[in-house]
Amino acid sequence: RSGAMDIDRSEQGVELIHQAGQALKLGIDAAEGQGGIHLRAVSDTVEVLSTTSNKFCGSLARIVVTVMEQLAKEVCSKPDASIGKGDTHTSIAKKIRESQRQFQASLLAY
Repeated sequence: RSGAMDIDRSEQGVELIHQAGQALKLGIDAAEGQGGIHLRAVSDTVEVLSTTSNKFCGSLARIVVTVMEQLAKEVCSKPDASIGKGDTHTSIAKKIRESQRQFQASLLAY
């Protein structure tokens, strides 16, 4: 039959699983008896720390993006960064590289 289990042929496996369960229970009981395991408290603390960490990282990311946006506006608003109709491909590429260099230098200085 599908799903049927032959207990006689599975006895060793069942016994091994039973022994493993008993060993695990003894280990947990010993740790609890020594005050070394408080899984729910640890889990709750990890949850709080994880939430706090996520909020901190999100706030830090928003601060960095704001600083980068302000630096980009500052660098790109300079007259030498503007591109005019008379600019060639070479002069445009040079202005882009110079703007990138100034932006990166400003970000590093920050």
